[in-house]
Amino acid sequence: MSLIRPPRESTYLCGHQAPLINIVGLHASNQLPHALLLVGRPGIGKRTFAYQLAKLLLAASDEITRTDDASHNLSLRDDHHAFRKVAQGTHPDFWSIDPREQATGIITIDEIRTLKTFFQKKSVFGSMKIAVIANAQWMNRSAAHALLKLLEEPPAKAMIIITTEELESIPATLRSRCRIQTLTPLSEAEILRYTSFFPDLAQHPRFSTLMSLGEGCPGLIHKLYAQDVLGLFDQTIHWLTSVIGHRTSTDLGIDSKEKYDSFFYYLMNTIERLISFYF
Repeated sequence: MSLIRPPRESTYLCGHQAPLINIVGLHASNQLPHALLLVGRPGIGKRTFAYQLAKLLLAASDEITRTDDASHNLSLRDDHHAFRKVAQGTHPDFWSIDPREQATGIITIDEIRTLKTFFQKKSVFGSMKIAVIANAQWMNRSAAHALLKLLEEPPAKAMIIITTEELESIPATLRSRCRIQTLTPLSEAEILRYTSFFPDLAQHPRFSTLMSLGEGCPGLIHKLYAQDVLGLFDQTIHWLTSVIGHRTSTDLGIDSKEKYDSFFYYLMNTIERLISFYF
């Protein structure tokens, strides 16, 4: 099975090139916001976007290139020091917080205090300092208040990139200090370009079903595939068919084959959406 790289190590951002290019352009014109809030569904690429943007901003503008494929994505050589050090978590001008990588599963005030200390130190490479706060929907109230205080007096030549699945989970006072960027589901062409890097996934006999369940979110599609969610889906449908299939139309309150078929279609569609929601 082809394995997907962790977001900080990814060499490729699938889609979302318009907002990426726009923000890199703001950097070139010295108009970068102090904080960027990335919002989007699970698996849409928020963390990959955040780390890719951090790598690009920490590199010199003349070192940024576009890929040779049809997407012409902004990219940085994977042997570039900014790419390598961010991927390894050793870049002196970069800091990240992600509750998924911690035992507590939440972002605490201590981590925001550590972040403040990071920004108080001078940039090692003399350009700027960047921090990524991923999955900010798991930030507790004290941490959110401390982050607000930091953004009320933002450090110079610095940027904080925040990601969340739920905009409403971020306090309004904190949102008001950020430039909000919503990442939208990818097109079919973009998804196909992404899955071409994973032959086992792209050649799956029920690839179209995975595409439908993923609804334009590449990370979700890969997760559904890796966890064999389709197998669970098949077992559920088989069980429902064996139970409901032995009942008469009268038992179900259905008086025609057309209604019976519509009932099963609605049921299967509901199960698909439940799987998409939970995975």
